[in-house]
Amino acid sequence: MKPKLNLIVLGLACLALIATAGYAITEKSLVPRISGAASSPVNAPKGFAIGMMDEYCTSQERNSALVTPGGSVMATDDNTKNPDCAAIFFDPGEVGSIAIGSSIYNEDFRIGLATAERGSGCTSERTAVAWTPWVSSGGGSTKNVVPKDRKKTPDCLWLYYQTRPLPAGIVINDVRVGIKVGKGRVEYTPSARNSGGSSEYSQLINKPKRNAPELSLSPSRLYLQAKLTKQRQR
Repeated sequence: MKPKLNLIVLGLACLALIATAGYAITEKSLVPRISGAASSPVNAPKGFAIGMMDEYCTSQERNSALVTPGGSVMATDDNTKNPDCAAIFFDPGEVGSIAIGSSIYNEDFRIGLATAERGSGCTSERTAVAWTPWVSSGGGSTKNVVPKDRKKTPDCLWLYYQTRPLPAGIVINDVRVGIKVGKGRVEYTPSARNSGGSSEYSQLINKPKRNAPELSLSPSRLYLQAKLTKQRQR
């Protein structure tokens, strides 16, 4: 009887071990795994850039460098002459896994825009910077940016980026940016929590009419949209 009893005990122990292992595997699978992403706020987005094209958005594409906090970059097309279309690129940093309800950024920021002509490295006739509101206020748009000589078609756009301390009690839940040029519509990037990226080209025309007038980037405008929560201060 003892050998049979030992076999029964051993069998029950094996079943218990299998059941325990199964429970552990099931419980483990409920825990989400996100690798290579931040779980706490980063200071501010890594940067922004502008892409441009000509010939009704069919050729001469060029992307600007990435503008980082406190800087500015110039954007134009390959031949630096009267681009037709523009898109904006947004690098939010690794914020996708930050808990909902927690701020994705520790700093406040805004972006700005100016136009210029191609002379002297796209600095000729550069306009004053038009800024969006700060993200801590919910964002918004710049005013329309037009050349100093309103009859001219802009050759270049300048993109600016500023940061400052985030006001107390402001939680930045999500952000996206947009651009509008000429008679095109506003085109937005994916949001920060969706990894950002590039917008579509504003003023993209699938098939221009014969003898259609040349397109112009004027007026140009940037958009900064944010989802915020204001916390009560103790």
